[in-house]
Amino acid sequence: EAPPDSILSGITVIEVGAGEALAYCGRLLADAGARVIKIEPPEGDPARRDGPRGSIDDPERSPLFLHLNTGKQSAVLDLDTPGGVAQLRNIAARADVMIESLAPGVLAR
Repeated sequence: EAPPDSILSGITVIEVGAGEALAYCGRLLADAGARVIKIEPPEGDPARRDGPRGSIDDPERSPLFLHLNTGKQSAVLDLDTPGGVAQLRNIAARADVMIESLAPGVLAR
């Protein structure tokens, strides 16, 4: 947890989507003191399987995933179901910022 005098302390960020650019943005916000909640699909973020020499078996040991997601919280939601969408809306209603890398129009739907 960031010290209370961090520049973004008290700010909650929701991160939705996949990709290194999004994860890095979230990491920078977490490093600046924001509470970042990463929303992952049921199968987990694809970066969990990236290893230094290809795919790895243990989703908790990916160097790339660990580097990009240190300091974040994670929630697993299936955004292809009404329940998952409702949970995301509930979480987002209490957040200050949402960052996302979904295709255009996905969040609106």
